[in-house]
Amino acid sequence: MGHRITGNRQQGRSYGVGYDKIHVAVDDATRLAYVEVLADEQKPTVIGFLSRARPGSTRRESSAGG
Repeated sequence: MGHRITGNRQQGRSYGVGYDKIHVAVDDATRLAYVEVLADEQKPTVIGFLSRARPGSTRRESSAGG
């Protein structure tokens, strides 16, 4: 129910709901894309994302059939 009916703006409020950031890195030569959904765009988060996305990273997963 909305606050117009109950008179209480706090009722029914969801905590912890917000936005996620989608980080994408695409290799121009191979068109290989690396994507992660992360909580923010802060410097440490982006540095971690770029270190995981860099060429030669040991963790590569693909759902595309070859």
